[in-house]
Amino acid sequence: MVFQLSTVLIYFIISVIYISNLWKTSKSLKSLCSYSIYVGVICHLISVYLIFRAGVLFDGSFDNSLFIFALFIVLVFLIYQLKFNTYVLGALVFPLVFLITLPSVVFPTDLVNAAEPGGGPVVLTHILITFLGQAIFTLAFFVGLLYLFEQNRIKSKKISLFLKKFPSLSTLDSINNKCLLIGFPVLTIGLALGIIISKSTWGVFLRWQQKEIWAIITWFLYAFLIYSRLGIGWKGRKAAVGAIVGFIVIVITFIALGYLSAGVAG
Repeated sequence: MVFQLSTVLIYFIISVIYISNLWKTSKSLKSLCSYSIYVGVICHLISVYLIFRAGVLFDGSFDNSLFIFALFIVLVFLIYQLKFNTYVLGALVFPLVFLITLPSVVFPTDLVNAAEPGGGPVVLTHILITFLGQAIFTLAFFVGLLYLFEQNRIKSKKISLFLKKFPSLSTLDSINNKCLLIGFPVLTIGLALGIIISKSTWGVFLRWQQKEIWAIITWFLYAFLIYSRLGIGWKGRKAAVGAIVGFIVIVITFIALGYLSAGVAG
């Protein structure tokens, strides 16, 4: 519990630093923020390990699911941050990370229990891969928001020092593209594992429950987006809107339906 609380507090501090740096850039604050992220990730990893040791890592509680999902979001952000140096993106990512880790230290587990426990290495692999794919598309969502905001400001000729801290439109579009190209195969593997698990557990590939249906809808949506990107040539604004719509579907699947793993919890 101590490490979970530390994780949440560190992510709150990081959120404040990122947001404050949108208006007043400080190299010392940037350095503090970078170190804080690594400390936060270490605390987060230790927390997940301790939850695993306690045997409740995938006990079906929604707070644990969100806590693990947040870890994947941070790790994906770090990878893209190192490659593209999109500092401003942290002002969107970390407030979300703080909010979805907060339930793990605020609400009792029995108040947020939303699914059945899973078991076995294949099930755990399926859940982790699914979280990874969703984390990648979460980053694409924030990139899409930044793209639309920056494009609208440029079109209205409202270019300020604040806007100059943003990555270029081409950089944002490139990140969106890479999120789609990496996230879609990951999502496909996660869905395929879910179908295999369903067949081995219940004797059918799909039981056509709400979670399964929304998982399939999500897959077809991103399949359409990747076809539109590679086949039709969608980019820029259309790709950004597509990333936002895709994330909305993920939110419906994950939160509104208490999504833990497609085709596993029933």
